[in-house]
Amino acid sequence: MKILLLLMSSLCFFNSVHATENIIVYNRNMNNDFVKTSIENIAKLSQAAHGGFKLVASEDMEQGDAFDALVKGEIDILVTSATSQREKNAKLINVPLDRGLLGFRLCLVHKDSDVFFGISDVQEFITNEITIGVGEFWADRIIFEQNNFATVTSSTFSELFSMLAAKKFDCFSRSVNEISNELREHKALDIKIEPKIVIIYPNADFIFVNPHKPELLLRFTQGMDLAIQNESYFQIFDTFFGNVLEQHQIYERRLIFLQRDNISEKTLDSINKYGIASFIQQGR
Repeated sequence: MKILLLLMSSLCFFNSVHATENIIVYNRNMNNDFVKTSIENIAKLSQAAHGGFKLVASEDMEQGDAFDALVKGEIDILVTSATSQREKNAKLINVPLDRGLLGFRLCLVHKDSDVFFGISDVQEFITNEITIGVGEFWADRIIFEQNNFATVTSSTFSELFSMLAAKKFDCFSRSVNEISNELREHKALDIKIEPKIVIIYPNADFIFVNPHKPELLLRFTQGMDLAIQNESYFQIFDTFFGNVLEQHQIYERRLIFLQRDNISEKTLDSINKYGIASFIQQGR
């Protein structure tokens, strides 16, 4: 009887340790096929040590609200760009999920726009008073403003497209890995991709984890390590974005490099290690 009771107790312990875990992921990340595939892969690779899981989409909200919800413990996983302040408020997996593509920026512009004719460097952007449309709470806003660009902001992502169509600003800065889909989604608007310029700075999408769940942080840290070891991290990236730089003819464009201060040295190092480009920051 004692042996049977011990066995039953052990089975109960095993089941509780390996119970399926609901992981609440920011809704807009779940709607991104690359991000969702990457998160699923990392969670699956850590199943042996941490058990089963189910990804559950959060309520839809703007990015700034989503980060606040993460800090409060209402969201478990949020994939977004890293800043020094965000790293203080939540934990991140210090490997750039998108290998730094977020820092390769093209401009969505109005179809009648000709403001970029002859523009070849940062100073000409500033001198010609070219305005950049960005989200009010995006890390990119700080980057552009630190480089003395004029910005026009909105707290609502979707509103920025209609603002561009209404010529409220000149350039809606979008990363190379998102701009084509967004142009298709807004094909009814009088907008297009500007063909001659690419703005580049150190930026990437990182996995931020609910700061109240250290076991979840451990799970995703170990899962990411395994994804790098078995190279699925690189394979998933290549499946989605292997030809994206060629598709947008990045190497034939004028390269506009920006400096960035609101990023930790550790995060910059991870972009340099795993990203498709490396950056030397002034003063480092």
